[in-house]
Amino acid sequence: MLQGKVWCLRLLPIPLLIIILAAYNCSYGVLGRYGIINQSWNTSKAVCDDWVTQQKWESLNFKFNKTTKLFLKLEDFFWNKYVSQLPLPYGIKGSEQMLVKVLEAAQSSDMPAHIENLECRTCVVVGNSFAIKNTSLGSIIDKYDVVIRLNDAPVRGYEEDVGNKTTLRFFYPESASSNPRLHNDEDTLMVMVPFKPQDLRWLKENLKDEKRVRKGFWKPPPLIWLGHSSKVRVLDPYFMHQTANKLLHIPLQPRKGQVSFHPTTGILAVFVALNYCDVVHIAGFGYPQKSDQQQPIHYYGSHTMKAMKSSPHDINHEAQALKSQSHTSKNLHISKSECDAWLTHKKWRSLKLTITKRTKLFVKLEDFFWRKDVSRLPLPYGMKGSELLLLKVLAATANYDMPAHIENLDCRTCVVVGNGFSIKNSSLGRLINTYDVVIRLNDAPVRGYEEDVGNKTTMRIFYPESASSNPRVHNEEDTLMVMVPFKPHDLRWLKEMLYDEKRDSRGFWKPPPLIWLGHRSKVRVLDPYFMHQTAKKLLHIPFPPKIKQNSFHPTTGFLAVFVALNYCDVVHIAGFGYPPKSDQQQPIHYYGSHTMKAMKYSSHNVGREAQALKKLEDSAAITYLHPHL
Repeated sequence: MLQGKVWCLRLLPIPLLIIILAAYNCSYGVLGRYGIINQSWNTSKAVCDDWVTQQKWESLNFKFNKTTKLFLKLEDFFWNKYVSQLPLPYGIKGSEQMLVKVLEAAQSSDMPAHIENLECRTCVVVGNSFAIKNTSLGSIIDKYDVVIRLNDAPVRGYEEDVGNKTTLRFFYPESASSNPRLHNDEDTLMVMVPFKPQDLRWLKENLKDEKRVRKGFWKPPPLIWLGHSSKVRVLDPYFMHQTANKLLHIPLQPRKGQVSFHPTTGILAVFVALNYCDVVHIAGFGYPQKSDQQQPIHYYGSHTMKAMKSSPHDINHEAQALKSQSHTSKNLHISKSECDAWLTHKKWRSLKLTITKRTKLFVKLEDFFWRKDVSRLPLPYGMKGSELLLLKVLAATANYDMPAHIENLDCRTCVVVGNGFSIKNSSLGRLINTYDVVIRLNDAPVRGYEEDVGNKTTMRIFYPESASSNPRVHNEEDTLMVMVPFKPHDLRWLKEMLYDEKRDSRGFWKPPPLIWLGHRSKVRVLDPYFMHQTAKKLLHIPFPPKIKQNSFHPTTGFLAVFVALNYCDVVHIAGFGYPPKSDQQQPIHYYGSHTMKAMKYSSHNVGREAQALKKLEDSAAITYLHPHL
């Protein structure tokens, strides 16, 4: 009975909740806990700066070099002095003869040349967790150079969530599918992870079609295995040894009375990817809470947490190890587990802004009567000279707060959805809709783009020139329309709309709508404090600018990120990034036809903002949901 429960344990990858996808610049991103994906696939080679790659590896503090030769070779036993002091799974001591016979039958021991020769390898490890279900990550997963899957996890029938591309499949006899061709590609490499000598014996018997011996397995393996010998590889036990020794600090030879644990195939696959790949992301990792015994643990089948009662793996220890690496790396998924108060405070302090978080976002009418709030700066950084206009606007809106159901959340997960072309064909829509707060920008459309950008909008940050005449078309009924006043004319325009006064179109660089159908109860005015601090603390923009110095203001996108950092506990972003300046024909939005030519006379310093976003990403304050430019 106990063995019947244990069979699924190695089928599960290591803990840490999904993602999703998400990525990060040549770092070791774990789509699992804090945050996520970087670099556009069209420009993925740009992430592979050798120095950055080496720096990221060194930050893991493993104190040994990366090893890109993954599989055991027959010639190792003849031309190299292959001496192993440990038995399986951490060495080959005592299994040399069996291994030589397996390698002789396997015929090949290399990665495919088209992958081996890549200057930059983007890799994703796809776990089997229930967390990946209904994520629509399939199309993103299939874009990686190397897709690593685990054990007998199915692909057919689950393509929308997990994709259908498989480069490597890690397995061992008890986790093997009798027909690996069913859920793999023709060129998928079947990578044996030998935990014990019986595993090599089983593989030899199947490759040479010998009599099967079923002794020595905790679950009966397939008697017939239809894997092709040319696609079989044997993972070097070095990787299991280093995963246990350096990553998990598991005693390789436990003392008397000490429980013996081995790494899961999931965390092993992550460590292999960290060695072989330049960009590493994971998806479909994590277990439900122990208290939830009825929660399914896989995206397929019906096994629940009850099956985890007697585990040969220390999954909590693995979770802690991945969490510690995530501080040096970065990763992504939406999870309330990210809302540890200490962790949230730590991430804020890592920004070194020397200011406290401010969760009151909007200007209130009572601020002018009950709060002595003197502004010494004009718009967009203060209210000086615009007080009367602002009073009239606030009197018309009569509402100044966030909705109560969001305000009262213990943990707020937020995503800022930019308008960048990089979000196109990302299939992130369903994921975006799962966040508590979805912030959109300007007049970016939703209808017709739901698959990539979702259709939920909590706040839309805008100004007159970026306003849509009918905000009801691409927003929800309860969407807050958040005005960002760059100049007094912006407040004047809003006042004219709210009071239906005569329009004055002077003072705008682009004619704003003469008719605006936004509902006054949903209008908010963002406190200029946020623009001021974004410019001063994050972008270090001088104001007023010196003589002959160009005057720049933060974009609404970057401003929205700073607002989210103040208001939210978890901040992810999507749809950010501009193409290289040299590519003048590249579209800059996921909609429309504007190219980089339109950025020639920009009032924003997008280069400086890109650098600031990179710093926020490196400090784990924000996470990208997808590759970005």
